[in-house]
Amino acid sequence: IYIVVFSVTIDRWHYQNIEVELMIFTHVPEVKQMIMHEYARGVTCWDGKGAYTNNHTEVLVTIVAKSEVSSVQREIRKLDPNAFVIAHTRVSVSGGYQKRLV
Repeated sequence: IYIVVFSVTIDRWHYQNIEVELMIFTHVPEVKQMIMHEYARGVTCWDGKGAYTNNHTEVLVTIVAKSEVSSVQREIRKLDPNAFVIAHTRVSVSGGYQKRLV
C-alpha cells in the first residue's frame, strides 16, 4: 500500500512540474489577455500570415504547467473555437518562469 500511495504522490508532484510550451494561432486578441490575467503567465506575440490564405493571424507562445494545459485549452476554445494550438512538452525553461504548486 505504501508503494502505491508513494507512486501516486510522486506522479502527481512530477506532473505539475512539467513545463509545456503552447503555440496558439488565433484571430481573437482576448486570448492573450485571458492567459496573462487568468493564469498569470507571460505571452510572446508574433504577427503571422497564412502561407496558403495570406490571412493575418496572431501567433502566441506561452509556457504553462502540464496540469494547466487542458484548462487553458478549454478557455481558448471558449474565446476562439477556430484557434489552432500546438502543445510541446519537451521544453527547457530558464529565467522568468515561476513554478507553482497546484
